[in-house]
Amino acid sequence: MRDHSGLLIAYTKGEQGDWFVGHSPEKLQGEGNPSCSGALGRFRMHLAKARRAWGEAFTRSLHASILGQNRAGSSLADVVSVQDWEEENMRFTLFRSLGLGLLMMAITTGLGAPMKARAQSAVVIVTSFGPGSAADIVARLIAAEFQPMLGQPFVVKNTTGAAGTIAANEVVRARPDGMTLLFTPVGPIAIQPSFMRNAGYRATDLAPICMVNRAPLIMMTQPDSGMRTVADVVARARAAPAPMPFASTGPGTTPHLSMVTFARIAGVTLNHIAYRGPGDVMVAMRTRDIEIFNDHPSSVRANNLHPVAVLNPERVPDFPDVPTMREQGFDVNFAIWHGLFAPANTPPAIIARYETACERAVGSPAMREGHERIQTPITFQNARDFGATVMRDSDSFRRIIEENNLRQAE
Repeated sequence: MRDHSGLLIAYTKGEQGDWFVGHSPEKLQGEGNPSCSGALGRFRMHLAKARRAWGEAFTRSLHASILGQNRAGSSLADVVSVQDWEEENMRFTLFRSLGLGLLMMAITTGLGAPMKARAQSAVVIVTSFGPGSAADIVARLIAAEFQPMLGQPFVVKNTTGAAGTIAANEVVRARPDGMTLLFTPVGPIAIQPSFMRNAGYRATDLAPICMVNRAPLIMMTQPDSGMRTVADVVARARAAPAPMPFASTGPGTTPHLSMVTFARIAGVTLNHIAYRGPGDVMVAMRTRDIEIFNDHPSSVRANNLHPVAVLNPERVPDFPDVPTMREQGFDVNFAIWHGLFAPANTPPAIIARYETACERAVGSPAMREGHERIQTPITFQNARDFGATVMRDSDSFRRIIEENNLRQAE
């Protein structure tokens, strides 16, 4: 038979046992021995095994080294015994096992192509609120856009609790390598570090990448409350025998601080009642336990409420007939934005890569449709402009908290 190296392998019988002799094609023409079938079968088995384990090129090298043992009796000195082949095969089987073991050790200890393994890891976008929240919905839209754009898998992780500060702390403490990002509304970044007694971080511990959306708050009341304008709200508060209650979705949130600011500017006393979320507030509004609430514009239409004023310097397209607070004599401006962050000290090249992807993502049809569902306008800001917004809002909220003595007790 002809082996992979081009030699013709013949079987012969000798005093030392069974042998395979390598000859040129001309030498072997007409030779054959019917008694060689068992040994020849064993040879073929070993040769096939070597080919499967090592490939043709390596087996050719192995076989050539064995045939070079210069066995006496062969005119070409290309002779190998079945015993030699089996011993050699055993040695290479051992080497193969050892090699595979070393390879697995290298992989598990990170020595085997760490950059390639790293590139296949998923980027985690941590969001500070639960499934179904605006932060969660938009974070998943971003992940879906980034994945094909950047050629890397992205997953969204919901880390809830402590007004979003648990999620922020997780990202602050992550490696600044672009593999862990934070998607969050304004509160955990610009409010909680000043409001909480120990948030565990400052706004400067995170690197802004981009703002994705921004929606001004709207002051809202029940349609039959009799409060149609800001002047009506002020008159009701001043005439009330006790401080008029207002709702928020938690201490230190934008609905809370915006109403505190309004009360101070208007010169009225209001009673803050915190609820666990917008759903609980709406129940309280229907039962008349609460009559006034500042919140995201989507709450107005979803709950058939009356919009009193927009807390924004200009009117908004979704509510063109609703005047601003400034138009009604009170310069109160508050908005809820959502943005993407990385740990501080993340290399500028990584920030720039995500910033560019973010700008492309906000223009996609899927992103537009998603924002229409949550009734929030897309507002893109690049890393530099968003960073300025974060610092400005952080300073503004810090002053409000200090001036109204709202910081949680140490």
